[in-house]
Amino acid sequence: MHLSILWLKYGPEALQHKLARMALDGHGRLCIAVMDTHMDDALGTCGGPMSPLLKRLYEDPLDA
Repeated sequence: MHLSILWLKYGPEALQHKLARMALDGHGRLCIAVMDTHMDDALGTCGGPMSPLLKRLYEDPLDA
């Protein structure tokens, strides 16, 4: 038996692009798991919005 685990990493903009591409390709269902959010800048100290990845997932990820 061969077990293969694939880990993917997307930033907020890349995630939006990937989800839009999947929607255009006809994938009707998406399942997204967030394994660790400790580097998602929850306090907004990096100069951007607070928790940009989780915010992108919560809002409409296909909205440009």
